[in-house]
Amino acid sequence: MAGLTVSDPTRVHAVVVGIEHYPRADSGWDLVGACGDAVRFARWLRQRGVPTANITLLLAAAPDSYAALNRAAGDIGLEPTYVSSRDRIMDHFMPRGTAPEGDVLYVYWGGHGVLDHGNRRLLLCPDASDADQRCIELTNLQEYLTGADVARFAQQVFLVDACARFIEHRRAEGTPGPAQAAFPAGRRETVSQFTLFAAAAGQVAGQGRVAAGSGDFSTVVTGWLEEHSPELDPDLHALVEHVKERFAEQEGRLRGRSQTPVSLLVQPLGGSAEVITPHRAAAPPKPARAGGRGASGLRAGVLAGGGVLALVAMVAIVAMFLSKTGGDGDAARDAPAAAPPPAAAGAPIARPSPSASASASASPSAPTGAAPAPQKAVAPLPSAPGQSCGAEHSTGVSDVMHRVCFVRNGGRISMRAYVRATSLPKDVTVNLWLVGPKGTYVLPAGGPKTWSLKIGGEPQLFEAPIDTGLLKSGSEYEVHIATRDGLGVTQNATADPVRGHSMPFTY
Repeated sequence: MAGLTVSDPTRVHAVVVGIEHYPRADSGWDLVGACGDAVRFARWLRQRGVPTANITLLLAAAPDSYAALNRAAGDIGLEPTYVSSRDRIMDHFMPRGTAPEGDVLYVYWGGHGVLDHGNRRLLLCPDASDADQRCIELTNLQEYLTGADVARFAQQVFLVDACARFIEHRRAEGTPGPAQAAFPAGRRETVSQFTLFAAAAGQVAGQGRVAAGSGDFSTVVTGWLEEHSPELDPDLHALVEHVKERFAEQEGRLRGRSQTPVSLLVQPLGGSAEVITPHRAAAPPKPARAGGRGASGLRAGVLAGGGVLALVAMVAIVAMFLSKTGGDGDAARDAPAAAPPPAAAGAPIARPSPSASASASASPSAPTGAAPAPQKAVAPLPSAPGQSCGAEHSTGVSDVMHRVCFVRNGGRISMRAYVRATSLPKDVTVNLWLVGPKGTYVLPAGGPKTWSLKIGGEPQLFEAPIDTGLLKSGSEYEVHIATRDGLGVTQNATADPVRGHSMPFTY
């Protein structure tokens, strides 16, 4: 996959994500410049003829950056979608109606990241914090995008400007593991995926050393694309070689303080994998305060005066094929299964209007070698005045789906949920509760509102009023749902981080 095949710019699509503001975490998490890097990559696409309707630009920015970002995006004909949660980002990767189709799909992601056990790269979302690391697993996202009912692109390019520090070095002591959300598992097709990472396992991605207020990786990659790729089919091998050279030069300027191990994985379709690594192994990073980006402007985890910078370039040409007649394909990756979204969810192609969303913690992984689970049909959403709902997602209960909503009807606001079984009826307990700014529990008093009953195939409605006297005007809130297996299984919402799905709203 040295070069891409592009017949026309109208057949190129992109989802571009820049996360520089983490409002639920302390200010040390913020990554000044991450949104600007995302806009710059989108500019490269626009200057080469990609239609605005084909680019989804998702930004999590500090409020005082909106005006400048709107101007920069407006100059290239784009209107950013500002996202404040993992939920909303996931919604914009989910298709509306017919799956989009084209030659190439670009996915750019700039923000914080960590490396979980099993070398799973977790991309931290805007509503993450030290105590509640809400995230998306990259491999799960990549597998999801191989589904023919999701995105029909035989060539996919992922550029990831995020750290890969070991999660146990970053997680606050005594806090639970990452709250990972999962995309639905479904039928996969043959797809070639190229992935270029800013950091190797255990290391951080530098910021501000190549260009002030910008991620080093993004500066080098996008700069090369602007100069050496006049079309939308860059020579990916030449890009990798350029990035290797630039970071080797930077290591020399830093007199060896920067580690630049490069690992190249090539897996041709139908062939065996070839791994190319340099002679020098990566050195472990110096310890750093979790979430801390020092005054020098480096990415989280880098110590001022002695930061670690690394690059890993991974070219993964992955053959994942499952016949449409139901035959088994390659083994499923280690990714939890979730349910497909409603038609209102955002698309990775057409720039969607902001939509509601649902977030999930990790559910049990599919066993290695298991055929992917069939895609579950999405239940039609009952219409109701003032109702805003997120996507329908799978729960921690096998073959049970739920979606969470809030209803604003005049001066009254209520929490609402729809729950259904996709096969046999199931005994479940449904928990609903409201969370306020910084993840603080708001109501009901004494714990979540719960219902225990047997769920059938028709969506069952659950609703509880919200006491608006407890709400503050202009503040953001989230309605949370957790569906548990069995009767009387309640959720300890006041002590646990999010272990269900959520629907945000501003009062």
